[in-house]
Amino acid sequence: MQLAIKRNQGHSDRDALFGGASGSGVAPPPRETEATAELDNRGLLRLQQQMMQQQDEELAAMEKVVGNTKHIALAIGEEVDLQTRLLDDLADDVDVTQSRLQAATARVKQVLKSSSNWRTGMCIFLLIITLVVVIILTVKLSRFF
Repeated sequence: MQLAIKRNQGHSDRDALFGGASGSGVAPPPRETEATAELDNRGLLRLQQQMMQQQDEELAAMEKVVGNTKHIALAIGEEVDLQTRLLDDLADDVDVTQSRLQAATARVKQVLKSSSNWRTGMCIFLLIITLVVVIILTVKLSRFF
């Protein structure tokens, strides 16, 4: 029900805009309003000029607002461009730092590996010396018995 009412209202709005149900595009004759009922031709002309002047003033104010909005939009665009460049530079710096960190990690792994080999070598050396000392002590003690 409400949908049908809205549809009919939409048709009547369209008909009023395009000049009636015929769609001829011809506007209906102007209606008399309270503001124009008691005016003669000169009064109507003055009223029309006042309305046009008011519209011009409103358009000038709107032009200022649109101009200010344009300047703000341009400033925002420049700021976005600057931030994009800064982010690109930061991404490049992060890439360089990441590659340096990977190289440093590889060097640390290599040092740890060689350090581990050094410890193993040191243990073998100490075991050999201990074995030699045990052999010498065994030989000397075997002479006493």
